[in-house]
Amino acid sequence: MSVHGGRGERDAVLFFKPGDAARLAAFERQFFPQPWTEDQFRTSLGGRHFLCCGIERNGRLAAYLTATLVAGELEIFNIAVQPEYRRQGLARCLLGDVLHLARETGMTDAFLEVRASNVPALALYACFGFKPQGRRRAYYPDNQEDALVLRRTCGDTGGIERKNRQGATMGMKFLDQMDISGKRILLRVDYNVPLEGGRITDDLRIRASLPTVRYALDKGASLVMCSHLGKAKGKPDPKYSLAPAAARLSELIGRPVAMAPDCIGPEVEKMVAALKPGEVLMLENLRFHDGEEKNDPEFAKAMAAYGDLFVNDAFGTAHRPHASMVGFPKYAKAACAGFLLKKEWEYLGQAMEKPARPFVAVSGGAKVSSKLGVLKNLLAKVDRMVIGGAMANTFVAAQGFQVGASLVEPDLYEEAKSILALARDRKVSVYLPVDFAVSMDVGKPLGEMKPAGVFPYQDIPAEGMILDIGPTTARLFAQVLAPAKTVLWNGPMGAFENPDFAEGSLSIARALADLDAVTVVGGGDTDVVVHKAGLADRMTFISTGGGASMEFLEGKELPAFKALKEC
Repeated sequence: MSVHGGRGERDAVLFFKPGDAARLAAFERQFFPQPWTEDQFRTSLGGRHFLCCGIERNGRLAAYLTATLVAGELEIFNIAVQPEYRRQGLARCLLGDVLHLARETGMTDAFLEVRASNVPALALYACFGFKPQGRRRAYYPDNQEDALVLRRTCGDTGGIERKNRQGATMGMKFLDQMDISGKRILLRVDYNVPLEGGRITDDLRIRASLPTVRYALDKGASLVMCSHLGKAKGKPDPKYSLAPAAARLSELIGRPVAMAPDCIGPEVEKMVAALKPGEVLMLENLRFHDGEEKNDPEFAKAMAAYGDLFVNDAFGTAHRPHASMVGFPKYAKAACAGFLLKKEWEYLGQAMEKPARPFVAVSGGAKVSSKLGVLKNLLAKVDRMVIGGAMANTFVAAQGFQVGASLVEPDLYEEAKSILALARDRKVSVYLPVDFAVSMDVGKPLGEMKPAGVFPYQDIPAEGMILDIGPTTARLFAQVLAPAKTVLWNGPMGAFENPDFAEGSLSIARALADLDAVTVVGGGDTDVVVHKAGLADRMTFISTGGGASMEFLEGKELPAFKALKEC
């Protein structure tokens, strides 16, 4: 990144760190009626996805730009230039170089909001290919001015070659390829969020859908949204209502979200027909009808009729052959994938098919039996493999060592040996734990179990239960990960639900956060671990799919992808 000053002037380009927070806050106070605070800058600068760069002229900060790059989408927050340095190309330089940097690290889309009256800024953004996408009325609180939403879609997919993407999505259309202005969209999302007493305890899946939701609304479409929640068994159950999800979505997008009493029926049809552009209707839980899980054709036809276009953005259920995954696209007038579905494919697909190397897989969780397909498929892709969690017990025991009263699968000893043999044949280094955190409280609830000590793998007490990797193993695994350029982490290292046995999993999260690498987290409870560690924003991508991620990593074609290709 470079810029040159005028005669006698010396310019330096800076990438800011948390220690620069006070300087940046002071700079921003000169330009914005609601500036970021020093604490906000310090927190953001410590995150992996936050970009903040500037140009220093003759020792004085002349211009700066702030943005985030998350899951391939660049959001530009602010560009500011000192008055005496304006019209000298500083903003153009910053914007151009940040777009180039973001494109090189995986950007597929960029967007920003700008005051409708800011003609110079609009001209600058137009030069870089940004186009109006929508308008946010009375967006700026200081004078109630409208904001124009500008977006730039890149033909380059950030290193994911077209041939790789087409290998599993040949024929699949994406939302940004469709004409949706004034159209009514039936949008399948995954709002299967955790609830306690009717309150949402984690809204990650709702937030993950926001790029698709906002894009559609900014384009002038109306949305008929549908999802499942919980294990409703084909009949209404108030505790699995989507009303809390509708309320939370409304808060996040800043507009009303109407709640339908059901997902099919005459009353719902009237509500759908009355929708105007920019309006949102949330249908009730799809699994209140058994037609969803049975993929009933009549149920699918009735639902598909609600939209001019069906958009699937629910990766978490993409492995289920349910009506909303395979029936809706079959009977819809047109169908495509939303941005979340697209990003899940791109990041998981890039990790598996076109990784930067060395490529290291970290596999954990409880059972080898649930990961056999994943392990075998990964061995054809990776350079190194780390195995932890209770599944490591089976590998240790298969080599003749005692694992006490630990969870183990004796009937899979031979499979474990064959996986290690396959790794040797493929020259993949496999790393198993060398020490373990053990509890003697066998038979007690997990939350009541206490650590009895750390033991090497060859000296596990007969009455002891392995519940986490030990500190020597944590250091070993961190060393294995250090040179990696791509890491795929699937499954925790221990019983992290008990704080006494969470350190192994947290150590992996910290190791990944410190890497200069593409870090993809998915499957099992791995996403819970990185959020518990407070490091979610320092991972490149966190998959929203559990079972879907697992089947994808096994190399299987997911029913939802297949249906979208065939419609």
